[in-house]
Amino acid sequence: MIDKGGNPNLVSYNVLLTGLYKEGGIHLSLEIFEIMIQKNFKPTETTYTVLVEGMVYEGEKELAVMFLKELHIRQVISRSTVESLIMSLRHY
Repeated sequence: MIDKGGNPNLVSYNVLLTGLYKEGGIHLSLEIFEIMIQKNFKPTETTYTVLVEGMVYEGEKELAVMFLKELHIRQVISRSTVESLIMSLRHY
């Protein structure tokens, strides 16, 4: 993205994260997430939702649960979002 002259914004990072996990790259998604943080982008609930859904999609339930617990402890995402994501864990 940057190599081609583009300047990614938060929306483009969220789209990239979604595309990566759907292609089987949650660990690459997490690396991109770290780059996003280093570039001073502040993740939104959407960003965290994408990551947790990616973890679940790839069968990384334990990682998703740990991530959700951390987000809940830090009060980074709303309780309703946590509850919704927990429900998605039950379907897999």
